[in-house]
Amino acid sequence: MDSLGAPTEVRFRRSRRRVVASILLFLLGAWGLTVLLLTLVFGADWTGSLFYLSTLLGITVAGRRRLRGAAGLPLVLDGRGLRLIGPGGEPVAVDWTDLAEVRVRGRLDRKLVVELTENGNTRPESSRWQWPRVSRGSSTRVQLTVPLLGVSPGVGRLRRELAARHGAARQVAVDGQVS
Repeated sequence: MDSLGAPTEVRFRRSRRRVVASILLFLLGAWGLTVLLLTLVFGADWTGSLFYLSTLLGITVAGRRRLRGAAGLPLVLDGRGLRLIGPGGEPVAVDWTDLAEVRVRGRLDRKLVVELTENGNTRPESSRWQWPRVSRGSSTRVQLTVPLLGVSPGVGRLRRELAARHGAARQVAVDGQVS
């Protein structure tokens, strides 16, 4: 515990139950829309939509396999920075001061976007070519995107923790430069 009584480390992982629930909701919603479209617009029998259900199931299984190999989770936030799984499958740690931006993006397909500062380092030191890059004006920053499907304890908690910890680290850095 830190001086404010908050836990010094928060872990986020992929929950199998949340992933399955998300996939089922997606499948049922997409299939329901397909049934409505076929019956109301085209006047077809709803049983014809079973073909579309099997197609959606195949797409979902392929997406789940891609998710299994994705970088990122488990994710650990602590007082020093964040730790996640890098693109090569190895654990990587980044200090809060080396992060230019860290945010949750998207509504249906939520992702954690982590951008390093121009001189940002990781532990262990990573090859700069190992990471995806994003250009903004004259700078090129390293960016890692982590899919958050089924994240536990939840995206809301992740947003709150990121805002508090990254904001506090920025404030400490600014105070250190002023002194």
